[in-house]
Amino acid sequence: MIKTMNTFEVRTLAENLITKWEDQKMNIHVSGKALFHIMGVKKTLESHLRTIGDTLNLLATQHGGEPQANGQFKIPNEQIEDLNKELADFYATEIDIEFTPITLSETDELPVDLMEALYDFIEMAE
Repeated sequence: MIKTMNTFEVRTLAENLITKWEDQKMNIHVSGKALFHIMGVKKTLESHLRTIGDTLNLLATQHGGEPQANGQFKIPNEQIEDLNKELADFYATEIDIEFTPITLSETDELPVDLMEALYDFIEMAE
């Protein structure tokens, strides 16, 4: 299947999923097949997140940004408006997320935080 999301949505979802994954992964009790598909979605989103991060760093650098110790960039004041326009365009860009649906059965247990993050990729078994 393919789910189309804009870059901002992908970034938000991936960051949310990664955080919740670290907190909740030991509480996942699903079939091996479902876990395999969960891992596939997670890896796909992580890959997109890396690409998004690389693009953001490139845009900041192209606008004279200087890397700071906290991982952010200091952008010259005269470049902020132009950078914000490019960021708005970039975040509106659509990305097709290819995935195999995560099929959960009545007996599978997925923490609510993870189910919420993965909701659009889950289907319930009949």
